[in-house]
Formats: sequence, structure tokens, C-alpha cells
Amino acid sequence: MLPSPILSRRNRTVYSHPRRSALRNLLGVLLTRSRVTNLGLVFLSSVTATSLLLNLFHYLDNTAASANSLGTDTLAYQLSDENDDSQNVIRESWTESMDHLIIVPGHAIWKGVDPEKRTQDSEWILEPFQKGVGKTRVFWEHIVAGTELALEDERSLLVFSGGQTRPGSTYTEAQSYFRLALATKVLPSAYSSTRLFRRATTEDYALDSYQNLIFSIARFHEVTGRYPTWITIVGYAMKKRRFEELHGRAIRWPEGKLEYIGIDGDQKHVMDEAKKGEFTNAYLPYKKDAYGCHSILASKRIARNPFFRFHPYWASAKELRELLEWCPDDSGWDLVYRGRLPWDH
Repeated sequence: MLPSPILSRRNRTVYSHPRRSALRNLLGVLLTRSRVTNLGLVFLSSVTATSLLLNLFHYLDNTAASANSLGTDTLAYQLSDENDDSQNVIRESWTESMDHLIIVPGHAIWKGVDPEKRTQDSEWILEPFQKGVGKTRVFWEHIVAGTELALEDERSLLVFSGGQTRPGSTYTEAQSYFRLALATKVLPSAYSSTRLFRRATTEDYALDSYQNLIFSIARFHEVTGRYPTWITIVGYAMKKRRFEELHGRAIRWPEGKLEYIGIDGDQKHVMDEAKKGEFTNAYLPYKKDAYGCHSILASKRIARNPFFRFHPYWASAKELRELLEWCPDDSGWDLVYRGRLPWDH
């Protein structure tokens, strides 16, 4: 009997399901050595597209977060530069009658936590010449006198003025004075259990006495939306002449509208030496440089600004912008700022 014929594998016809055949053909094309780049291209394109979308979402999310965290100040800054600053704040009705600015210039920074130790040198950040001569007690007396005046006059705003002048503290002079006034309760923290005492604030950028005056006026405008008609300053009696004869004149403040209350303390021998220093190191330099923007006085401002702070008043008190930027090349009193000022009338 003849053997049955055997069909070779090559000659056999294999039948399979049509869909399965199509899938195999597609995979065969993609996996063929000459076609492997097609599969790689598809894969890399998908990864790239996904990565781009994820990065776009991440960028948009971070942008929104930045607007929430930093944008408030930035937007307010831009608005105040382009529009009236009153659009950025809502003032309460009690500010409408205010016309009296009370300034307490700062001279040091209270770093303490126990108000009972308020006059101890160790509780303050002091310059070497301020130590051991009872100056902290005088600082305290300035705070008390300023708060008493504010409590007596309901039309007044008390401004503690003084910048972040000491590298050893993140507080400004003004903030430390205000903090001490509240800690000792000489300034009531509340009218009632819910309403804070609002007629006291801080001016946190001044670096010298001239800036104590002009920056506090600008701060008054930020709080009330207007400029004061009367100013009271509480400070060292030896500085009275400087404020009245030089600083008031430099900003052309109306005569008879500024009162200076001088408190020097009870150590006469200390104050006699201080008066000599005041005349030599402050009065005479300001007499030659009314705006404190040259040589000696400018150097003092730089030394008192270790944190590189910049005031905002050119934007929030626009009527004072030219005055704030005024710095004549020479120092003669014939070069006092002559532009229009809010208190000219």
C-alpha cells in the first residue's frame, strides 16, 4: 500500500479568523525591523503630548496661586498707581472727622515681653550712647504722653513713627512702641470686647526726624483719606527747635498749626551733653540740607536701613510725591520746595 502523501508545512493552507488576522498583520507591520521606528514615534509622541499638558496645567495652577499669595499687594499697588488710592480701601465713618495728627517718633526698639521691665536697658535694642543714661524711661514717657493726648481728642490719630532700623530685630521702632503701649494698657486695646481702638497706628519707614514728620502726614492720609490741619509732636525737648524751624519750614507747614511737646527726663547733666550733640550733629546739618538727602544725613539714612525698606507714600499720598522726591542740588533755603501742597490753602 502506497504511503499517503504528506503535505509540507510550506504548502499547507492555514485558515484563521479574519479579525485576528488583521491584528496580526498590523502588529507584524509595526514590529518589523524596518518599521520599529513607527512604534517608537507613536509612543514618544504620546509621552510628549502628555508631558506638555501636565506642564501647562502646573504652570496655570502656580500662576493662580501666586496671584492669591502675592497678587493682593501687587494689584493694589498697580491700582493705586493708576487710580485714586481710595478705591483700594474701605474707610469707616469715624475717620471722616479726624483732623489732628499726633506723632510719637521712635528712638529705639522695645524687644521685651514683660511690660513691668519696660524701662530696663536689657529690654531694648539700643545704640551704645543710649545705654546707662535713663533714655528708656524717657521713651516710655513719650509713649504715655502721646496716648493721653489721643484719648483726650476724638478727632486725633496717634501715629508711632520709626522704621526697621536695627539689624537685631524684625520689629520697626513704631511697632515696638505701639506694642508696649498695648501691653501696658496705657492705650486701650478695645473700646469693648469686640471693637479695637482704631485711632492709633504705626508709620514703619521713617529713618530720621524729617521723615518722622512727612511720612506721618502721609500715613494720616492713608488712614483717613485726607491731610491733617493740626499736628502735635511728642519727643525730646531739645529737638523742638529742629522740628519747628527746619522740618516744618521745609514742608511749608502753616505757622501756628504745629505744636511740639518736649520731654527730656530728669537727668540734667545727660541732657546738657545731648543738647550739644543735637545742635552739632542734627540741627546744623539739617540747616544746610533741609531734606536730608546729601552727604552726612543721607549716610545716616543708609546706615539706619539694614533691611533695604522703601516707603509706599509716593503712591498712597500722591499729592506729596514731588515733595518726597525733592532734593535740590544746593542747600540754600531759597531752594525750598515750591510746588503745590495739600495744606497751601
